[in-house]
Amino acid sequence: MATLINPLFPDFLSDYNVYQQAEQYWSDAVTQLLQPHGLSHHPFYTNHFGNGQPIADGNPIFNGYIPGRHKLVRIIQYDPATFEEGPVGHYTDTWPTPEMDPDKRPHPTDPALRDAPIPELVITLYLTEETAAQARHLLHQWLVEDKAVGEG
Repeated sequence: MATLINPLFPDFLSDYNVYQQAEQYWSDAVTQLLQPHGLSHHPFYTNHFGNGQPIADGNPIFNGYIPGRHKLVRIIQYDPATFEEGPVGHYTDTWPTPEMDPDKRPHPTDPALRDAPIPELVITLYLTEETAAQARHLLHQWLVEDKAVGEG
């Protein structure tokens, strides 16, 4: 069981520079996971308000669409001082592609999936080395092994 000992980027909600480091941490982790398997990712959700101000509340700290799998990943990082759930959890959801503006739909590697709903893995956590390892394991199952991960 993960503990509050040694949280990574503990000031990410109060210091925007630290927030950017946490974002880069997740982007690098996902890239390192996917590249050896010929997979890539790009952002799916907007992380700025309409006025251009960044949304820096940890929801999500990382999001990515993986065209080679036609899947989404969203990682929500919480402040351990205010997080009321367990240290790490996850669930799956589906993004209803047919309801999207056709010009904004993602482009999967397989064109036959263009109008298909997009499965999404959502991971919620406060970040420690242990919860990061658990998240990387879930990401590997979901994206590299292309397996269902259920809820947890």
